[in-house]
Amino acid sequence: MPRNLRIGLLVSTGQTIDAFFIPIIKRWREESDFFVSAASGEPLPIHEDAHAISGLTRTPNIRSPYAMKALRRWVELESLDVVLTNTATASALARTSRLGVPVVYFCHGLHWNGHGPRTWAARFTENALLRNTDGIITINSDDESWFARRAPDIPRARLRGGVGLDIEQYPRTPRSTHEQLNLLWVGEFSQRKNPMEALRVAEALKKNSVAFELIMLGDGRLLAAAKQMSKQLYISDYVQFPGRAAPLEYLKAADAIIHTAEWEGLPRVLLEAVAVGRPIVGYDVKGVRDVPGIRLVPRHMTDAMMMAAQIAARQPISLPEPEFLSYEHAADSVATHLTLVLAAARK
Repeated sequence: MPRNLRIGLLVSTGQTIDAFFIPIIKRWREESDFFVSAASGEPLPIHEDAHAISGLTRTPNIRSPYAMKALRRWVELESLDVVLTNTATASALARTSRLGVPVVYFCHGLHWNGHGPRTWAARFTENALLRNTDGIITINSDDESWFARRAPDIPRARLRGGVGLDIEQYPRTPRSTHEQLNLLWVGEFSQRKNPMEALRVAEALKKNSVAFELIMLGDGRLLAAAKQMSKQLYISDYVQFPGRAAPLEYLKAADAIIHTAEWEGLPRVLLEAVAVGRPIVGYDVKGVRDVPGIRLVPRHMTDAMMMAAQIAARQPISLPEPEFLSYEHAADSVATHLTLVLAAARK
C-alpha cells in the first residue's frame, strides 16, 4: 500500500464515521503510517477525534457558507494532500469550497433510482458537481455506469465489498439441517425497504403448506402496519418481529435471507450474510443485484421469491472468500485510488 499520505476524511455527521470508517482509519494509520484527519458537523463521532466543521449539517442550510470557510481552514491547518468525502451535503460542500487539494467523492449510493421528474433535481446537482470532482469511488454497478457515462475522464474505483466488514466478527458457519424453512428479513420498515413484500412471501409459503418461520428484524414507521398485515393475512403465527437488534445470531440461525428493497446502495447486512455463508434472495434492482452470490428474481414477483428462497435454502452456494469483504481490503483499495488521483492532479 502507498505511504506518506495526508488524508482528510469529511462526512456530514460523526455518526457516519462511527458506523463505517473507524476500522479503515485504523488500518491506514497502523499499516501505512498515513496521517488521517477526520472532520464532520455535529454530532461528532464517538470513537474518533474529529474536527468540528461549523455550519455543516446533514442537509444544506443558511450556515453552509460558514462551513466552506471552515473546510478551507481545516485543509490548511492539517496540510492535507487529498480529501475523501462521503454523504450528500458534505460531499457537495467539499466540491464547491475550492479546497486547493484533490477531492474524491466516496459515493455510498446516488440519491435516486430510475427516471422521471422526481429524479431531475438530484441528477442535475450531481452532474454539476462533477466539474469539481477529482476522483470517484462507487459501490454498485448502476452508479458506476452513471459516472462512466457522465465523467469518463475522472478516475474511478469500485468497491465490490462496500466499506468492508470486520470478518472476524462474522465467521462463516455451517447451515443447520432441519425440515422447517427459517427465513430472515432485515431492514428499516420503510417504503423503500418494502417489508410488506416479505409478508406476501410468507403468505405464499403458507398457502403452499411449507413449514417455515420468518423473522423480520428492524423497526420504522411501517412496523405497526406490518404487524397488522400479518394478522390480516393469518400468518402472525409464522412471523416474528423482534425489533432492532444485532443481526449476527439471526443470520447464523437462518436458512436463507430474503430482501425486498426497491433499491439500495449496497446493503451491508447482505454482505454480512455473505460473510457468514447464508444464501440470499432479492429483487433484481439497483444495489441488490451487486451482492456477491445473490439469487435474483424479478421485481415484485412474490411467487418467484418464494420458490427461490426454498431452493436457495437447500442447495449448495458459491460465495467469495470472506477476505474479499474485509475492511482491510476496502482500506487498501481506497488508499491506492487516493494515491492515483493525487498523482494525476500533480501532473
